[in-house]
Amino acid sequence: MIQNEDLTLIGVKLGEAIALDQGVADYCNTYFGKELAIYVAPDATILPEVTDAPYLFIHDLAKREGAMNMKPEYQAIFVIGIQSKSAYAITGNGVTVPDGQQRASELLTLVQTALNNYKGGCQPPASVEAYLPGIVGSDTSHWQAWLAATWQLELPLGYTREF
Repeated sequence: MIQNEDLTLIGVKLGEAIALDQGVADYCNTYFGKELAIYVAPDATILPEVTDAPYLFIHDLAKREGAMNMKPEYQAIFVIGIQSKSAYAITGNGVTVPDGQQRASELLTLVQTALNNYKGGCQPPASVEAYLPGIVGSDTSHWQAWLAATWQLELPLGYTREF
């Protein structure tokens, strides 16, 4: 059999896993007063804006499969957006950090933890790259963080393994 996964379905499965993560849910309710809005592969007409925050959109889904590929790979890009309603900074021991940067970083870490726990922790990403670019455009209340995750599935010859 040849591995042949539906990329949009992979995005939906990952979005559902993050939506069900209690740590992510608690964090969003505590700091933003609402649930994380999750979008899969949005087009330009539905890109989340600061008013949608906190949001997560999953895009640029990719795969490497084939008849002789015993380690198919799947990749997704995650963009986390938050609205920092506070211009105040979190300070400690003489270090100042903008509230938006801190909140985006914390939510990014929680999303990575949710991905590490995908399928009960049996299918975490093989690699993760995370970026915290900060403010979106000129709106100093809109902050983003990005994460690129790649999964590798070990396949015995002649078998498939659902993502």
